[in-house]
Amino acid sequence: MCMRRNNDLIRFIKSSGVFFLGNILSKVISFFMLPIYTGYIAVEDMGYYDVSITYTNMVVSIVFFEIWSAVLRYMYDRDTTDGKYRSAKSGGIIFSVSAVFYMVGFVAVGLIAKISHWELIALQGLVQCIVSFYTFSVRGLKRNTDFAISGVLSVLMNACMNILLIVYLCRGFTSMYYSYIFGACVQIIYLEIRTHLLRGILKAAWDKTETKRMFLYALPLCVNTIAYWMMTGFNRLVINWKMGDAANGILAVGNRFGTLITLVTMCFTYAWQDLSFSKAKDESTRAEFYSTACSTYTRFLFCGMLLLIPLCHIAFDVMIKNPVYAESEATIPLFLLVGVLSAISSFIGNVFYAIKDTKTIFVSTVASALINAVIVFPSVSIWGLDGANIAASIGFLCNMLIRTLILKKKIDFSYHYVTLAILLGTFAVVFVVFQGITNTGAILLMIAMILFSMAVFRRELGKLAGKVMKR
Repeated sequence: MCMRRNNDLIRFIKSSGVFFLGNILSKVISFFMLPIYTGYIAVEDMGYYDVSITYTNMVVSIVFFEIWSAVLRYMYDRDTTDGKYRSAKSGGIIFSVSAVFYMVGFVAVGLIAKISHWELIALQGLVQCIVSFYTFSVRGLKRNTDFAISGVLSVLMNACMNILLIVYLCRGFTSMYYSYIFGACVQIIYLEIRTHLLRGILKAAWDKTETKRMFLYALPLCVNTIAYWMMTGFNRLVINWKMGDAANGILAVGNRFGTLITLVTMCFTYAWQDLSFSKAKDESTRAEFYSTACSTYTRFLFCGMLLLIPLCHIAFDVMIKNPVYAESEATIPLFLLVGVLSAISSFIGNVFYAIKDTKTIFVSTVASALINAVIVFPSVSIWGLDGANIAASIGFLCNMLIRTLILKKKIDFSYHYVTLAILLGTFAVVFVVFQGITNTGAILLMIAMILFSMAVFRRELGKLAGKVMKR
């Protein structure tokens, strides 16, 4: 049993390492674009761009119902490369039909409603979906290194185009649409050259039965993804409705700092999908395995977030020189909290994907989205910009509670709620301190959080120290 657990850990670390290297390079490049965005783009334009992407993500959620997740899951059931291409073809047919509906609908709405720059908005949404289909399929082919490299190339090309268009050609905020589309196309071309995914799909036989099964598997994900959007994107729209584009522009910059937590979350989430899907068949050990992994992940993410908060204060002073965006600094801790809770919720949710129980994911997400929708309007009225993230945090906490309780009944899953409460309490203290902190105070806070993290992982550090002493 111990040997098997160690092998799982080694496999998880190796897989995480590949995703981490690619993800950290992508995020670092993207993060260092902030001075250009805030220095050359008006806060109202930044707000419009952010809102347009929020609406697009809603449309994508409805039309494509995250078919790429279903493709990844079914590709893992195939042992041969040809079989994996057949699964990709089953999902690709569904994707193609969705793409037609998406474009026809966007053209109609864009022309009738006279949406500004609707062509760019529609095209960015489409290439975003194509990238998702490609990257999930490539992971299904076990080409994780190519997946990571493609992400770095995409962000690098995106950044270069933004610098050219915004700084030198003065094209304004529309540059962000063009740059994303260009970077995404580079990523798609690279993945096709490396994996021949499209060629493999075209040559593969069409399994109509699997297409139907995949559609039924993915159907609940449509509403689930919309519900997930209701806990994130919808709150941005509430801010926009109540406070305007400028407020949403400020929130968008705070969110850029908040996404730093994905340096940690994305790489582990992708690796966790790989490992959790493979462990689903081993019913004798999966409960202990999933319970330990989720509890450890919770502690790791919270400690990472608590260390990032003081770092973000120092980075904000360096990166953001335009005083118009100064208000966004106060929103950073809650953005990080939402990112952490969302990641933990998704981490737990992948257990349901592994055991092919998408209905529970659907029910838990819808319930949480309804809670968020009820809370967000009064929260924004009371706390302003922070109200959106407070409502989202409560929604994700409810989501986690529902999922862990259901997993307890299904596979005897256990979760450390007391530890979660302690971590949330520590965050509350750090959040209050952050509001009036100086750079010197941020350094002291970081030292305190390092000591706190060492206390949280004292057992693991003790075992590690013991092994080192024996050598």
